Amino acid sequence: MNQEQPNEVNIHAEPVAPSVEFVTHAESRQGRKTAEHPDWMRDMEERKARSAEFEANCQKVKAKETKVELSVFDEVLNAVDAAAEDFDQSNGKPNQPLIDAKIEADRFRRELAEAEARVAELEEKGDSVQRLKNALTVAEAQLLVCDAQRRAKRF
Repeated sequence: MNQEQPNEVNIHAEPVAPSVEFVTHAESRQGRKTAEHPDWMRDMEERKARSAEFEANCQKVKAKETKVELSVFDEVLNAVDAAAEDFDQSNGKPNQPLIDAKIEADRFRRELAEAEARVAELEEKGDSVQRLKNALTVAEAQLLVCDAQRRAKRF
């Protein structure tokens, strides 16, 4: 019945002496230098140098990003100030330049419609050859009607 369970510690077992590796590791933790200590120190120095270089590069990038021209802010603030002043002067009042422009546009549309109607009328009449042809066609038709009426009276 005294069988050990896999995850259970047996307090009745014989103590085990520490290994040489355990003692060497413990010595290095207590400040005694091991054979790997110079390599470890070189690695730590390299890491510190890379970290400092990275931090310096980050500072350069941040300095470039945050550099802002004050003249840009002045221009923007002047534009906002002008817009606010314009708003104060024109708020609640009719926009007379817009009204005048709409009236003028309506006048131009009306003149354009009249000119287009005149063009359509002139195109309908045609050129001088077409007008002569139309006049001859009408005259021939009237002559035929008159001739037909005269013949009808004879019978």
